[in-house]
Amino acid sequence: MSLDLQLEKELQEYKDEIALYHIMCDATPDLVWLKDKDGTYLKCNSKFEQYYGASQAEIVGKTDYDFLKKSIANSIREHDLIAINAKKPIISEELLSFSDNSFEGTFETIKTPLRDKDGNFIAFLGVARDINDRKEREEKLKIDANYDSLTGLTNRSIFMDKVKQEVRLKKDYSCILLIDLDRFKDINETMGHSTGDKILIMVAQRLQKLTKKSDTLSRLGGDEFAILLSNIKDPLKARDFAQKVIRALAKPYVINSRTYHLSVSIGISVSPDDSNRPERLLQFADNAMHKAKEKGNNLYELYTKELSFKILENIFIVDSLRNAIKNREFELFYQPQIDAKTDKTVGAEALIRWDIPQKGPQSPAKFIPLAESSGLILDIGRWIIDRALKDIVQWKKAGLDIEKISINLSIKQLSDEELIPYIIEKLQKTGAKAEWIEFEITESYTMHNQEASIKKLNKLVEMGFTLSIDDFGTGYSSLSYLKKLPVKKLKIDKAFVDDIERGKDDKAIVQAVILIAKSMHLSIIAEGVETQKQEDLLLEYGCDLIQGHLYSEPLRKKEFEEFLSSTS
Repeated sequence: MSLDLQLEKELQEYKDEIALYHIMCDATPDLVWLKDKDGTYLKCNSKFEQYYGASQAEIVGKTDYDFLKKSIANSIREHDLIAINAKKPIISEELLSFSDNSFEGTFETIKTPLRDKDGNFIAFLGVARDINDRKEREEKLKIDANYDSLTGLTNRSIFMDKVKQEVRLKKDYSCILLIDLDRFKDINETMGHSTGDKILIMVAQRLQKLTKKSDTLSRLGGDEFAILLSNIKDPLKARDFAQKVIRALAKPYVINSRTYHLSVSIGISVSPDDSNRPERLLQFADNAMHKAKEKGNNLYELYTKELSFKILENIFIVDSLRNAIKNREFELFYQPQIDAKTDKTVGAEALIRWDIPQKGPQSPAKFIPLAESSGLILDIGRWIIDRALKDIVQWKKAGLDIEKISINLSIKQLSDEELIPYIIEKLQKTGAKAEWIEFEITESYTMHNQEASIKKLNKLVEMGFTLSIDDFGTGYSSLSYLKKLPVKKLKIDKAFVDDIERGKDDKAIVQAVILIAKSMHLSIIAEGVETQKQEDLLLEYGCDLIQGHLYSEPLRKKEFEEFLSSTS
């Protein structure tokens, strides 16, 4: 092959490589360019031309100062100088912002210095990728991770970060207010989550109006909100703020022409007095909030060390209850129910009693609410039903004169879909009859989810059970609603009986309840009767059935059997 032909072949191969290089550069979705050490453009691909709105001929020989805003060009020049002196590719994020405001965006760039065989700098190759979509996705993920999607408030994670920062600064006092909406679950269950969500948004808006820029307002989840008050000179100011929150959230909520009312419970903890640990501060506020909830509606409570002791005691009791269920440590006592006119025992109320090993008897007023809140009441309630059915079957077989046993049903039990199937199963296994049992329900249950309540209560009556309303007069039942319930008996609460001899109001209430019962053809029983004078007044007002220490305290099974034998 001649020298000319060889040279021509080599030139053609070189041209092919150059053409292939240009094809590859133009095919990439990235911006590609060459610059010299002064920042002057030597080459660029079609994507670069597209973003810069100019041809390669118009770009080559110019610098970034000819296209971009000066501050942006200065920043890119700094990165170029780093790349020129680097021994390896330099990766960074750069902002492009054109002087004519035609485009602004963020790019991830890789700048690689090109050197000859002797290590002398020739130029550097730049490759940039548009990452604006990625940035938007990252920002959205950040928002999703840090903000509540419903209310737009910061979430628990951000709130705790703010508390940590605040505690670390150790400036003045910081206060956490934990806000819980009372009975919000009822709204979701009866009116739907759409209505509940609208109320939550309105709550968030009202709280935003109360807080300052220096404060942190977050939705921790569900119907729970938290506020961090920063740099408070006097921690007792948190009480004033809590009152403002209560007033703001107590205003009516109007949704689709329907008005709703909310009450709240607020717990307050203070740093550094209560703790300097963020997690403990939130826990202490939670403890105080539950204390406020126990006391009633629209109340706040400041954390105290005594609350922690109570919480620990409650945890111990709940743990002990779990063991008690497993080991069957409970016992049923029976308190006789007497017809005062005939002195005949017409029934008995089944009352659970519990001794913690090495700790002694526990008050039902203490452990039953804990069983309710922990959900253990379902297992305990089933044990009571099973034990009471077995006992009355045994008494009937022994010929003891007992008409009925009254068994209390809690709201959680009545909300349990397995309650009726369980009762049916136990009736079959024990041989007990439904007419031997009277279930006592609380007045508050009758107002909770009314349609479902009536349906379930009617089912129990259809099975042959009778129903009574316990503690009547302490709740808020309307008479129009009471008429719809399939109850046969009302029980006058002990609180009214206690002062019937002295208090005019209590006398009037007792007389009114008895008149209501009689007008609705309901029987009525008074509990907590301890003196002869109380019984005389009750008989005078028309109440025949009596339960209380005047006749007998609650008795163990064997003692109750002896009581029945002695009074028959």
